Amino acid sequence: MLNKRIYFLLFTFIIALCFATGCGNNAKKSGDKIIVHGKLKNTNGEKIVLVQMKTDSLKPIDSMKIDDNGEFRFTYKPEGTCFYMLKLGADNFITLLMDKGEEAEITGNSRQLANEYEVKGSSGSELLSELNKFTRKNYKKADSLLKIQTLNQDSPKFSQIKKAGDSLYDVLYTSQQKYVQQFIKKNPSSLASLFALYQVFGRQKVLNERDDFTYYRILDSTLVPLYPKNDFVMELHARVSDIEKYKSDLQHAASKLDSGKVAPEIILKNPGSFPQPLSSLKGRVTLLLFWAASSQPSLKVLNQFKWIQKKYAPKGFTVYAVSLDKYRQQWEDAIREYKLSWINVSDLMDWDSPVVKTYAIESIPQAILIDRDGRIIKRGITDVQLSVMLNKIYKF
Repeated sequence: MLNKRIYFLLFTFIIALCFATGCGNNAKKSGDKIIVHGKLKNTNGEKIVLVQMKTDSLKPIDSMKIDDNGEFRFTYKPEGTCFYMLKLGADNFITLLMDKGEEAEITGNSRQLANEYEVKGSSGSELLSELNKFTRKNYKKADSLLKIQTLNQDSPKFSQIKKAGDSLYDVLYTSQQKYVQQFIKKNPSSLASLFALYQVFGRQKVLNERDDFTYYRILDSTLVPLYPKNDFVMELHARVSDIEKYKSDLQHAASKLDSGKVAPEIILKNPGSFPQPLSSLKGRVTLLLFWAASSQPSLKVLNQFKWIQKKYAPKGFTVYAVSLDKYRQQWEDAIREYKLSWINVSDLMDWDSPVVKTYAIESIPQAILIDRDGRIIKRGITDVQLSVMLNKIYKF
């Protein structure tokens, strides 16, 4: 579970990624201070604010009125390398990453600073610029897809348009994910990579602790020696330690799921909000399937399992499908779209569901075959293996 400080970190990083871009190279040195100097066009005496981003708060550093020439200048003596927001408004700001001695020279358009500016003199900010510019391009493409769907929501072909749009969105998401992974690999010793690590695209984190823990480890191992007292690095180190302990607990849970052992009880509600215990299926061979409508790999295997269920259902075979979704509508829409006639249950707690730890689920889809006595036959069974085993069980 993310603590409040991590949530705040994610929140500030998400907001900044939505609006920030920029930076240049050839850092100028200013002793133990940072200098943020800028000249903006289309100014009208606006107030500009320099804010330090901390792990649990935003700390205003200074504010001033932009002069008649569109210029401003901040000087600040920080304790070390820090993230900053340079704000003209709640939704009009840029994000900087500056070390002692750096002097950032900023040019841009005050009316849309977040989308139109350049920075020279801050190497960390340059890296954020690369990340943000790439992200903004993908966001624009995603917005275009959403507009197309909105304009055609009353069209008789809306289902096909939405499916095509969703497919293109997946391509954008994958593109963003690959870019972020490469960004971290190229810049493992920069705090800018922390910004990338916590990036969110749409409703999804670009990298998550389950599938991309390697990148958390990379940054933890490189940043802790370089920034042992940095709050953001300390937060990451604590998070990595928690995840490693959690993974150890999962391995312990997995040791209780060997073939021949009784499958732990699950009591979750179906779409009609009625509890459906797994144990109620005792006497029938059952496939316990963990999946999610939000998981593309899960959706890709549904048809294979549906075909097997249809073939063996007359013999008493059934599927107990546990969704690790968060949004009820998304879960129920998938049930209807894919015509999932088996038993569907969920607590809509996403990966925070207790069943994740009980069944040591590290990725989905995950399938477990259970015999008539409620004992595990095989954990991690594929559709091909399932078909072979059911042939033997029912002696086709």
